Amino acid sequence: MQAKKPYNHSDYVKCKEVEIFAKHYNFECNCGKFLGRNKVFRVLRRLKIINKDNVPYQSYLSNFLTLNKEYKKGNVSSNKTHIFIKPESEQYLVKRITDYLDDHCVCESKKKKNNKELSNITIDNQSSGNEIVSCSSPADYTREEALKWLSKLPEFLKNKQTAIDLRKKWGIDS
Repeated sequence: MQAKKPYNHSDYVKCKEVEIFAKHYNFECNCGKFLGRNKVFRVLRRLKIINKDNVPYQSYLSNFLTLNKEYKKGNVSSNKTHIFIKPESEQYLVKRITDYLDDHCVCESKKKKNNKELSNITIDNQSSGNEIVSCSSPADYTREEALKWLSKLPEFLKNKQTAIDLRKKWGIDS
């Protein structure tokens, strides 16, 4: 087993922290928003370059320098790994991130995305001859429209706040 290399400041001088890297390259999501440090971390996690603790996977370790710091608060101590991007790896990571951002949006969280899906669902059974219900928001539905909308709702959306509010408004049991 190889001994851990001691900290040498000169190794880290030309490397960039992810925050500086994000500001320098000014990554733009496909929705038009610019990414900060946290969203760049999110992209690197989605690309499986770093894990959930923001530590590079072994196959990508050569692109980064890592620095473990110990923090103490009272009797409790914890370790945190800081990652620095090596200069020779910047262009590779820029290409991977921009290629990912061409096809994906990282600005919406999963919760917001599901709520957006929920509010955009409309009942449109024109092809089957049923009546068409089209409202700007489920909160505007009549009781009958609400019953139809709730019956068509996918299972994973039935406990979302919009559905709960609609059942409460019209006294509908779930």
